[in-house]
Amino acid sequence: MIFPYTEYTLVDGTKISRPTLPVCFKFGRTEIPIAEALVDTGADQTLLPLAFASEFGFKFDLVEDKIEWQGAGGHSFPVYKSPEAIELCINMKGFRRKYWKAKVYFTLQQPTVLLGHKGFLEHFDLTFRGAKKALEVNI
Repeated sequence: MIFPYTEYTLVDGTKISRPTLPVCFKFGRTEIPIAEALVDTGADQTLLPLAFASEFGFKFDLVEDKIEWQGAGGHSFPVYKSPEAIELCINMKGFRRKYWKAKVYFTLQQPTVLLGHKGFLEHFDLTFRGAKKALEVNI
């Protein structure tokens, strides 16, 4: 499957294209579709907004369950590991959904869904076609 990069406008007005995928996250009867999840080869883990954990019914003690991570810029931020694996899927129109399960992490610090090595990249062979601004996912 080939997915075109998504174009974003930066605060200075310049445009940048990023590799994104339409995905869904499911736990129990709750499914959350995301049109543009960022595929991030620099992310060790798959990271979701903490609000998703609430929608799945996961409860965390914000002090006791907190794990401190270092971000790419060197700043630390709290994350919370999913207590159970959730179901993920690639959701492209015209194709059958591809499902897998993984434990992910949640944070208040990340409004964008990041698809990192654990939980996503470890499940697929990907080819980043920078010149064509497209991501090829081999399923």
